[in-house]
Amino acid sequence: TKDKVVPISQSKGMYDLLVKSGIDAEYVEIPGAKHGFTGPELSTTNNKTIQDNLNSFLQETIQR
Repeated sequence: TKDKVVPISQSKGMYDLLVKSGIDAEYVEIPGAKHGFTGPELSTTNNKTIQDNLNSFLQETIQR
C-alpha cells in the first residue's frame, strides 16, 4: 500500500482487467509494503502473508 513505483490504483486496475478478461487472478494488498515488498515497518504477519502467497502461487504453477 506504500508503493511509490507502481501506484496501488494501477495494481487494482490490472487485476480488474485480468478478471474481466476471464483470467484467474488474485489481488492481495499488503499494508505498508513498498515496491518489491520491502519496508522496515512491515510486520511479521505481513511478511508471512507475502511468503505464503508466493509459495501458493509457485506450487500451483509447478502443478500445471
